[in-house]
Amino acid sequence: MPDATGHEVDWLVGAALLTRRNVLDQIGVFDEGYFMYSEELDWCRRAKMAGWRVVYLPSAQIVHYEGKSSEQVVAARHIRFQTSKVRYFRKFHGRLAADALRAFLLAAFAVEWSLEAVKWLLGSKRQLRRERMAAYAQLLASGLRSD
Repeated sequence: MPDATGHEVDWLVGAALLTRRNVLDQIGVFDEGYFMYSEELDWCRRAKMAGWRVVYLPSAQIVHYEGKSSEQVVAARHIRFQTSKVRYFRKFHGRLAADALRAFLLAAFAVEWSLEAVKWLLGSKRQLRRERMAAYAQLLASGLRSD
């Protein structure tokens, strides 16, 4: 059985946040520099840095169909998700950490593209491989840069 009592956490999914007006007055709303993804991570971190608590309350329940806004456009979802990670790292850990994360992510997706290419060459689910290679190629071309 899940934990029945509320407890402090690092962050919560943005689809179900409830906060006091005082928190918004002090730290502001979501950073609009994030197109999608990581904005709630950023907001919760700013709240904690300002001395507020972020608490998970299991008695509060919602239904959230996660990913429905972006499930049709796989390449764009990957680009937005990974670009948001890099933006978050730059904001809270500095440019060097963000550049290191960007390089790591791009290298990882280059490896994924290569694996899909090998599978395509071997004749395994060619249409799927072609779609994934195209999505990874778009991500690599983006350089994961939002600025």
